[in-house]
Amino acid sequence: MSDSLLSKHMSHLEEAGYVQVIKGYHGKRPRTWYSLSGTGRQAFDNLGLKGLALPLS
Repeated sequence: MSDSLLSKHMSHLEEAGYVQVIKGYHGKRPRTWYSLSGTGRQAFDNLGLKGLALPLS
């Protein structure tokens, strides 16, 4: 997946309220951090994918 496609998907998830986005810098390099919102966590849990582990932020 290209960076631009990933960015587009994440923008849609942010607009839907499923993820929270934090943008900043690590040294001089720009960085973007994503985390599931409460709504995103509920939606994921409702998928019934209990065996799929997500890293905790």
